[in-house]
Amino acid sequence: MGASREAALKTGLFVQLPGGHVEDFFRERLVFPYWKDGRVVYFIARATQYTGDEEWEKAKYKKLLTHSERHPYVSPTVRNDYFYNEDAARKADTLLITEGVTDCISAMQAGIPCLSPATTRFRKQDIPRLLKLTRDARRVVICNDAEASGAGEAGARETAAALWAEGREACVALLPRPQGTEKVDVNALVASQGAATLHEVLGRARAYPEYLLDGIPESAPKADLDKALAPLLASLQQCTAVRADVVLDAISAKFGLRRRALNANLKGVVAEKEAAAMAQRRASAARPEINVGNRQLWAIVTEARQAVVQANARRMRAASTQGFANEAAPLFVRGNALVQLAQPEKEAPILSEMTEAAVYGVLLREATWVAEVEGRPHSVFPPKDVARDFLAYPPPGLPSVEAVITTPVFGQDGKLLLTPGLHPEDRLWLEPAPALHLGAVSERPTPEEVAAARALFSDDVFVDFPFAHPSDKAHALAAVLLPFVRRMIEGCTPLHVVEAPAVGSGKGLLCDLVSWVATGRAFAIGTLPENEEEIRKTLTAELALARPLILLDNANEKATLSSAALAAMLTSTSWTDRLLGKTQKLTLPNTAMWMLTGNNPKLSKDIARRSVRIRIDPKLDRAWTRSRFKHDPIILWVKEHRSELVRAALTLVQAWIAAGRPLGRERLGSFEHWAAVMGGLLNVAGVEGFLGNLDELYANADVEGESWREFVQAWWGAHGTAEVLVSSLNELCEKDELMLQVRGEGGSRSQQSRLGRALQTARDRVFGDLRVVVRNQDRKKRTMYALQKLGGEPEVNADMAAAEVDEVDPWAE
Repeated sequence: MGASREAALKTGLFVQLPGGHVEDFFRERLVFPYWKDGRVVYFIARATQYTGDEEWEKAKYKKLLTHSERHPYVSPTVRNDYFYNEDAARKADTLLITEGVTDCISAMQAGIPCLSPATTRFRKQDIPRLLKLTRDARRVVICNDAEASGAGEAGARETAAALWAEGREACVALLPRPQGTEKVDVNALVASQGAATLHEVLGRARAYPEYLLDGIPESAPKADLDKALAPLLASLQQCTAVRADVVLDAISAKFGLRRRALNANLKGVVAEKEAAAMAQRRASAARPEINVGNRQLWAIVTEARQAVVQANARRMRAASTQGFANEAAPLFVRGNALVQLAQPEKEAPILSEMTEAAVYGVLLREATWVAEVEGRPHSVFPPKDVARDFLAYPPPGLPSVEAVITTPVFGQDGKLLLTPGLHPEDRLWLEPAPALHLGAVSERPTPEEVAAARALFSDDVFVDFPFAHPSDKAHALAAVLLPFVRRMIEGCTPLHVVEAPAVGSGKGLLCDLVSWVATGRAFAIGTLPENEEEIRKTLTAELALARPLILLDNANEKATLSSAALAAMLTSTSWTDRLLGKTQKLTLPNTAMWMLTGNNPKLSKDIARRSVRIRIDPKLDRAWTRSRFKHDPIILWVKEHRSELVRAALTLVQAWIAAGRPLGRERLGSFEHWAAVMGGLLNVAGVEGFLGNLDELYANADVEGESWREFVQAWWGAHGTAEVLVSSLNELCEKDELMLQVRGEGGSRSQQSRLGRALQTARDRVFGDLRVVVRNQDRKKRTMYALQKLGGEPEVNADMAAAEVDEVDPWAE
């Protein structure tokens, strides 16, 4: 297929022999793929009659090679931590677990959801994953091989015990093994007796306690019953009181034991189990013991910090290789807050700010808390003050993370971040989307590769969007590329304003396409309130989630968007605000790309100068009724081709890096480095028009400025550099119908007063090449106004000033 030798070895499907020879690892074997989330993640292969008889080929099954000292050429992303057919566990009411791959296939063909560890029993490190997969199943049945040696049943019993201890309804089903038969497995049973027989066997499966009871012979000597009953009595801890009572009655009836004696035995077994668990926890370095009796709080906090930092390193390793459950998610520091990686249902992972209860849960799980009474340790709960201290002063050993990403991006050093997990230099956690398959990205793309990558966006993603100007299309591509290079940009990035003349033009769709390429999900939509206090709270709430992209949807077209909080946030690399309902201040990094949609939104000058425009103009009434698109619907096409689109974005960035990271000449105040980087990147990509529509954006936003410019030009034509009184300027405005909004509709005196106040506010402002100069008092204690041509001093026209001696100046004292 044209794969390089290096790429082939990375898959684990090929082995490098001494001398450098490369050979198919599964040669002459029947290969079974492991599927997860609709993609192949692992392989196992069974020997056939054609398999060689070499020593390394004698095993019945061979599993895919993984990264190790012996096989360092295999990619670390190839992991042996999946079960065969684990997708079947999703939404399964009854889930079957069996030994072999062929057994699993036969069960599935019989209509029974089934997964397999491809061995007799699960490894200890596999149990957390098994618990996660079985959490929604009402009933889990383990049916291993029926063997004369009893190995299969022993493995089933071990698996059932592990599941039952964690609250699963674990049952054991035993396959009938005819006399003289060495072994019967699920595959053989279905092949010889049909699927109905397998259903009957599973219907007779016994819950774990009942299975244990069935396994103790009724004729067992009473002297041996204590030992035989111990596992059964221990299993009753997970039962309801009613069910435990039923089992105890069954034990009493079967062996003729009194309930009082059984209850005493049950208490003894529970005590022994707790003591053994305590001893095991104390001996385990992974869960240190913290003694809270008669000790200073600072000493307890110090030990708790060490325990949590140590446990968090383990949590990060597990999360980066096996995924994570929310209760075992890694902890980080973001800004000055303690946060935890979280996976909301059907959403991208986020950083969730920890509460006192959440910290308390971590302390419970990651240390054994004891207090010594009469020289013996007794289990206790962690002091709540320790959790409070963690929130006020996060442990310094926890890593700092600014954002969670689901797509590979470039780090600040220009290297592509592909490895799942923590990237401490860039303060990122990468949780890659399962459906993303990038393949190789060229480090030095050819002109043809660059052209193909550009065309994928220009001729496919954006082809049916009626951009008003080439700059709008350039800015749309810049929005797609920005999340991939954000770590390479110093400082802030502007607000990307996606606007259109009317509803249904495709603003939200365009934003969703950008989000799908960058994150693999649609935007989590939020709106911008009109109240300044609510705007501030919204910005803080959005930043707290650490999403790489944030959308403020549907700006109010009837009001001018003017927000001091939004303006400040857009030009700040960090954001400090008060926590809702508290006096505590929260400081958050601001590295997200912000987008805003609206129909002809009215932006204040402060917001406009912090924005870049992406305008869509279908030039149609009811634009949402348009049809005949190249890809219809485009959102489905982007989802299906996301891997290609991400590869194309990475290719464009890689071409810019290979060219020496040239900086563009375009500049935008407060966003200079963003403009230089994106301008250079788009130049290398062959995209023109970047920042070419700023004047139009500013003109639309600065309606007041335009009226001032018109007024100043008329003033200059009438008076030049002469100092004049406000009454003269008001007469000029009245004659030429200037500054109507500023002067209002009142009488001459009222208009003159308003104009005077506006001129005071405009002191030293420059309109075009003319500067407004205010002389607070002349010799008659009147306020005078003049224009200064940039580069010169205002000249006083004595004749004109003398002619206005008798005029009343409303600003004179």
